[in-house]
Amino acid sequence: MKLSNLLSPAPKAAPPPPAPTPEQRERAGEWLSRPMAELVRAWITAINGHPERWQGRLRLRASADQIDLFARRLGSRPPLALREFYESCNGVSPMSDEFPNVLLPIQALVRGHQHLPPLSVQCQRCLTASANDEGTPTALRIEPAPLLPTAALARDALPPEEADRLLALEVPRLGRGVTMNLDTDNGFARGVVLELDGTRAICHDSLAHWLATQTALFGRVRASA
Repeated sequence: MKLSNLLSPAPKAAPPPPAPTPEQRERAGEWLSRPMAELVRAWITAINGHPERWQGRLRLRASADQIDLFARRLGSRPPLALREFYESCNGVSPMSDEFPNVLLPIQALVRGHQHLPPLSVQCQRCLTASANDEGTPTALRIEPAPLLPTAALARDALPPEEADRLLALEVPRLGRGVTMNLDTDNGFARGVVLELDGTRAICHDSLAHWLATQTALFGRVRASA
């Protein structure tokens, strides 16, 4: 499958949300405790709760063969949250150009260096564009997730070249995109999600952690008992 067949026009970056509220923090914790299939449905419902801006739909779940083929390409068993996500859906099909996170089908997942331009190049361009009187930053600033507690950050910066080793869960645009760490020699646990946003890399403990955060930030409904 060609990546070009999956792309809509480059979406506009979602505006930064207001400061998280205590209610949003509580909601995020509630969603994180739910099974992945339920969390995925809540996430797409929350995102689609803004029809004046965007709409998207979940693709039918990936088959066992597709997941196994991905594992062979990866050379190891996928992190649990990633496998559970694709057992629930096979990514997102955008129904509007501005849909914020077009997560790819599992058969289209590749590392950052396989995108055009490579993710490292995109990140370096963002850093160069942010140059000021103090000079050009040499690395992305790593920040903790805004709602849920995260494991202690092993590092506070991500050099652009290291972005090429991350698994891109969506096609990165202008250095922005949701990625997953698959290595252990960079200080981060396997399965950690790094949401790249210009000169920042926002760290989430897992894909479920990221989904719960997004559901709480965009959604208006609490998790029911």
